[in-house]
Amino acid sequence: PQQNAARVRNQGVELNLNWSNRVGELRYQIGGNMAFVDNKVTKFKGDERTITNENLLQEGLPANVLFLLAADRILQTPADMEVVQAIIANAPVNAAGQKQNPFAAFGTPQLGDILYKDLNGDGLINNDDKYVVGNGASPRLIYGINLGLQWKGFDFACLLQGTGRFKDYWLDDWRTPTPAALYLINKEVADGRWVPGRTDATYPRLLTSTTTINRALSDFWVVDKSYLRVKNIQLGYRLPKAITQKMSIEGIRVYCSLENFLTFTNYKGFDPEIRGGNSGIDSFNYPTMKQSTVGLSIDF
Repeated sequence: PQQNAARVRNQGVELNLNWSNRVGELRYQIGGNMAFVDNKVTKFKGDERTITNENLLQEGLPANVLFLLAADRILQTPADMEVVQAIIANAPVNAAGQKQNPFAAFGTPQLGDILYKDLNGDGLINNDDKYVVGNGASPRLIYGINLGLQWKGFDFACLLQGTGRFKDYWLDDWRTPTPAALYLINKEVADGRWVPGRTDATYPRLLTSTTTINRALSDFWVVDKSYLRVKNIQLGYRLPKAITQKMSIEGIRVYCSLENFLTFTNYKGFDPEIRGGNSGIDSFNYPTMKQSTVGLSIDF
């Protein structure tokens, strides 16, 4: 029966620093916060583990850590194919004395396919060669920086936020090397795919949706989702009281702001800030919207 069987411990450090000062008529503020969290499953049915797609739940590891094959290379040259032939030639024999197929689990790779590593050294490439990648389903580092300036009637504010040490699985139906009918293909995958004669491909060849050798759960499709985003920049001006008092108004402030306009990241998906409900991918959620605002604030 289903039960609440796991126990998870989150430990970390949180730091918040702020400073403000004045230089002549210029006032300024700067602040920052940082949280570093270590996540670990401390209890879950002893040595038993649960694997769901690319995620692993096991005692002693972060919750829902990635559990994947290790990609060795994209086969692109005759020398690469000689490596495949050597693996076949050195394959172990079974109890009946018959040589085993080392690629039986995922299919024998051809030119343009991903070659996976035999991490446990048994001569076979299968799910026993998977290993732990990353630190779970959440970033280990979260931080923010805020800046503020006021000079005469002008004011400026900026908020930055970001994450670090966060790896996620990137493969989904939008970025697959095995497109099905009516599916769109990610431009980077399409342009970087292997084709005959190419030796610098960054993605495997395109195959039909029924051939899944290049869709095996592997670290080839792992990306770093660390980012720094300028969440908000705002510039404002408050009219002098000498002007507003003549209008029997306490204060008038005009301002403009930009939200989510700048993001610095190596992530190749839509938005490093969001996570989808299916295998952590972001194709099922809208990216964070950019927004520009012009406003007028009147105090009576």
